[in-house]
Amino acid sequence: MTASTTPKISVLVPCYNVAHFVAECLMSLKVQTLNDIEVICLNDGSTDNTLALIRETVADDPRFRIVDKPNSGYGATMNLGLKMARGEYIGIVESDDFVEKTMFEKLYSVAVEHELDIARCCFNTLLDGRVKPNRCHFLPKDLTVDPKVADNVFRHPPSIWAAIYRKDTIERNGIRFMETPGAAYQDISFAFKTTLMAKRIRCIPECLINYRIHAGNSVKKASNPFIVMEELDECIRYARYHHTEDIVSRVMLDIEYATFKWNYLRLPQAEAHRFFEAWLKRWQKHAGYGRPFDVSHLNRFFHYLAVTRFPNQFEQYLLKKSQS
Repeated sequence: MTASTTPKISVLVPCYNVAHFVAECLMSLKVQTLNDIEVICLNDGSTDNTLALIRETVADDPRFRIVDKPNSGYGATMNLGLKMARGEYIGIVESDDFVEKTMFEKLYSVAVEHELDIARCCFNTLLDGRVKPNRCHFLPKDLTVDPKVADNVFRHPPSIWAAIYRKDTIERNGIRFMETPGAAYQDISFAFKTTLMAKRIRCIPECLINYRIHAGNSVKKASNPFIVMEELDECIRYARYHHTEDIVSRVMLDIEYATFKWNYLRLPQAEAHRFFEAWLKRWQKHAGYGRPFDVSHLNRFFHYLAVTRFPNQFEQYLLKKSQS
C-alpha cells in the first residue's frame, strides 16, 4: 500500500486516552476496500498508552500519519487535522468507534456519482453489549437534497463521523470547529455549518459505522454543559454572516429542544436545574426565533409553550424522565 499525494479521502482520527479501543478502530481503517485514503491520527496528549498502540498498529502502513501533540481539546485538534488533510473529501472517525470495511468506498462512490458536498450513512449504536441500528429518520435515503429546501436535514443529530465532506466546500466557506475546552459539543456547530453551506446531500441506508457509548466518552461525561449554548450561538452567528437567517427561524428551535433535552437528562439534578434555568432564559430572549408556530411543525409550538409558559411543570416532566 502506498500513500497518495491527493487521496480520495482524508480520515481524521482524534485520540485521547482510548487505549481500550484505538487498535480496533485503526484496524477497521487499515482494511478499507477503498485503498486510496490517508488517515491522520491526532494524539491529543494522551496519558495512557494510546500513542504506543497507534504506532504499533499502523507502523507498516504509509497511508497513516501520526501527530503527537500537547493536549488542546477536541476543537483545536480537529482544526489541525482539517489543515493537514489533503484528500478530495474528509471523513471523521472517533477513536473509540470502528467502521465497516466498505464504508469509505461506498460513501466516496455515491459522493462522486451524485456530485455531493456531503455523503452520509446510517450507523449502529453499541451500548452494554447491544447493537441498535440508527436509521437516521430525518434524512431521506438514496435521494439527493438541498438542505435549505429539505430542512429536516438540520434536525438530524450531528453524528459528524457518519459522513464525508467535500474539502473544497469546507475551505471555501471557512468552516472550522470551535476551540472550546474539552471534547463535548464541538460537533454541533461543525454539523450545522457544513449542512448550511452544502448544496447537495445524500444519505445511503446502510449502517457503516459503529458508534460506541461507554463510560469514558463525551456522551457520558458531564463537562461544562453551558458550552453547548456557545456552540448554538456560533451556528446563529454563522448563518447571519452568510445571510441565511431564515434557516435559523425554521430549524433552530427544534435543534435546541433536542439538544437541551438530551443534555438535561444526562446531568446531575442540581446542575440540570441550573441548565434548565439558562435554557428558559435563552428561549425567552430569542422569542422562538421569530417562528415558534408553524402548522407543519406543531410539536415546535408545543415545546416552546411548555418551556416558556409552564417551566415548573415541564422541568418536573424532565426530572421524572431522567429518573426512569
